[in-house]
Amino acid sequence: GTFALILFPFITQGTGGFESVIDVGKRVFPVARGLFEDKVANFWCATNVIIKWKALFSRDATVLLALMTTVISIFPTMLHMFLRPTPRRFIFGLMGCALSFFLFSFQVHEKS
Repeated sequence: GTFALILFPFITQGTGGFESVIDVGKRVFPVARGLFEDKVANFWCATNVIIKWKALFSRDATVLLALMTTVISIFPTMLHMFLRPTPRRFIFGLMGCALSFFLFSFQVHEKS
């Protein structure tokens, strides 16, 4: 419902159809720019001093690497929260997920 309502203007105007939805996805997830841009303070930018990620892996591989690292870093927090849920653990879970996403996700400066 809500998802369709949000995408409805993109589907009905302009070139319309699936291409417009793909364009929206490219704007939301601008992976064509690379793993990170200058002045983004995350794990990839900090470790790039030692490990040249962009030279070592293809763009598609860095997208997958960032996704997997983000999911793996979120997993312990989510597991702990699901096994013993409390309001306090929920708050810490939100903080843990936000930090994991910030540190390990595929980032561009707009997200920071």
